[in-house]
Amino acid sequence: MHPVFVPFSSPNPMSPVLELNSDRRQDLIETYAETMIEGMDYKTMEQLVYDLLTDGMAQLSDYELCDEVHNYHGADDDEFRSFCESTLTDDEINNYLEDVNVIEESRNSEPSEATGWQ
Repeated sequence: MHPVFVPFSSPNPMSPVLELNSDRRQDLIETYAETMIEGMDYKTMEQLVYDLLTDGMAQLSDYELCDEVHNYHGADDDEFRSFCESTLTDDEINNYLEDVNVIEESRNSEPSEATGWQ
């Protein structure tokens, strides 16, 4: 497997200050990314996408993660339950789905002075 480039920032205080205008900077980024992609084999590209997805999802709260999975399945409760049954407990699945239903109901309810909404 080819090594995967992981961008990092390591400013050298001895290096000259270089400022690119935003268009040239974006062109350089895109050209470099295209060159890197063209040099990757399928497995390396697959690993890069996997790492990007898992790293991004690791930053989500538990609710946001479940919401991401739920929405991927078209917000279908049964498909969400089926997908998660091997990784989450029934209580965790039910708690998430109850929260989603409460939020959805509150979005669909009419404002009322009885609830303090005007």
